[in-house]
Amino acid sequence: MKPSAEKQTPVDLSILVLNYNSGDHLLSSLSAALVSASGLECELFAIDNASSDDSFQKAMNVIGTFQSIHWIPNSRNVGFARGINPSLRRARGRWIALINPDTRVQNSALADLVRFGDSLNSAGILGGKLLYPDGQFQWACRRKIPTPKTALARLLGRKAHYNYSEDMNQSMEVEAVSGSFMLIRQSILKKVGYFDEAFFMYGEDLDFCLRCRAAGWKIRYQPQAVAVHAKGESSRQGNYRALYEFYRAMYIFHRKHVAPQQSWPANALIQAGIFLLGAWNLALYPVRRDKRVGSRT
Repeated sequence: MKPSAEKQTPVDLSILVLNYNSGDHLLSSLSAALVSASGLECELFAIDNASSDDSFQKAMNVIGTFQSIHWIPNSRNVGFARGINPSLRRARGRWIALINPDTRVQNSALADLVRFGDSLNSAGILGGKLLYPDGQFQWACRRKIPTPKTALARLLGRKAHYNYSEDMNQSMEVEAVSGSFMLIRQSILKKVGYFDEAFFMYGEDLDFCLRCRAAGWKIRYQPQAVAVHAKGESSRQGNYRALYEFYRAMYIFHRKHVAPQQSWPANALIQAGIFLLGAWNLALYPVRRDKRVGSRT
């Protein structure tokens, strides 16, 4: 099938934001992204996974007149990969920015990242510095791909070094960045493909970064591009489902990328650990939730 005429007309940047019950965060995220991309020719895709709040409608009412914005309401919550992939296929940008609805990019972060990426032909994915609303650094914005050893250590409650410990203000090549603030070079999609729809939420960004590196592309962390991430706002109303999907994502990632290189006893041990720890935390969730009522988390 021939590409559409729309697809054939490139722009500098496509901005994709997938929303689910994000309240006022969505409007702030979209508005900040448009300001941050100032000076670039861009388009924006705002996708909604059947939110039960008025976040999507409110954002449409305020900035719906922007000429290059696509409002895409889904009839049900299809998760991240299935929600974002159709817009990834439509995106015309030389670069594609994935931004969580609870992520607010600062100043000219998007324009700066595009310029930075254009200067590095080997870079397929870029990530910026993520901060909590109180200004603390989110170490998970530059991560290492988990190994069986670190995964097992984490399952057993021991400290696992998933994140880089180097200076947060140092530009560097990394193994993975967070899907809450990620720029993808359009041209890598032909070789790397799209997000794996076996993941509902969690894990799909690690999987995508791993496949990008396997295809020969580099992933860069650029701290001069800053965003504030109110982590967890999109999944707060469905924490039980989010907890279940966290352990399910661990299982899928292990089965896809780790298990083929491991012995069956090692695989059995890791998979049993994922199942048992997941079952334990899901069973305890109602108790822990009740203890959090009225508390500040």
